[in-house]
Amino acid sequence: MLTLKEITLVHLTATLLNNGFTLLIMKRYRDDVWKEIIRLIISTCNIPLTLQVEIIDLLKPFALEIHNWMVDHKRIFTKKQAKSIQFCFHADGTVNRIKTADTLIHSKWLDDTTQFVLACQYWCCWDVLTFFNNLSESTRKQIRNTYTTEKENLNKHEVNVVQWLHLFKEGRCFSEPQQGVCSIFIMTGQT
Repeated sequence: MLTLKEITLVHLTATLLNNGFTLLIMKRYRDDVWKEIIRLIISTCNIPLTLQVEIIDLLKPFALEIHNWMVDHKRIFTKKQAKSIQFCFHADGTVNRIKTADTLIHSKWLDDTTQFVLACQYWCCWDVLTFFNNLSESTRKQIRNTYTTEKENLNKHEVNVVQWLHLFKEGRCFSEPQQGVCSIFIMTGQT
C-alpha cells in the first residue's frame, strides 16, 4: 500500500506534467537545465525542499509514461489536440489509460470523430453504439463514409473503427451487452 507521501508525490508530479509547459521544457532543454527551471517553478509553491527533489526525480519516468501512451495512440489526435491532453495517473505513477481515454471521450474540446475513434479502442461495442447513436446524423454519416470506403494503409485505430462499423452494419451491435459480442476486439488484438 502506498503512503500518503507517495500518493501526494504522484498527484503533484501529474499536475505539473499536465500543464503542458513542463513537458515542453523537458523536451527543449538538457536535464540539468530543465531540472533547474522546474525547481524554480515549484519552489514558489510552498512544497518542502525534500519533496521538490523527489518530484523532479519523478518527472522523467512520468514523462516516459506519457510518451508511451502517445506512441500507442499515434495518429488519433492532431498535434494541437495532443498538447491539450490531461493525463490521469494511477497511484503508482503509471498512466491510467482507461480513465484518460474516458475523460477524453467525454470531453467537450475533442471533435466527435476523434472521440468516436478513441471509443472504438477502449469501449465494448454496445457502449460505442450508444455513443454513435447520440451523435448527429451528419457526423454518423461522415464516420460511415470515412471508415467504410476501401482505404489502404489503415492504422490500427482505424482498423478498430472499421471492425465496429462492420459489426454495426451486420446488426451485431446491441444496445445491451450480449454474450461474446465484444470479445471480437479482444481476440483480434485490436485494442
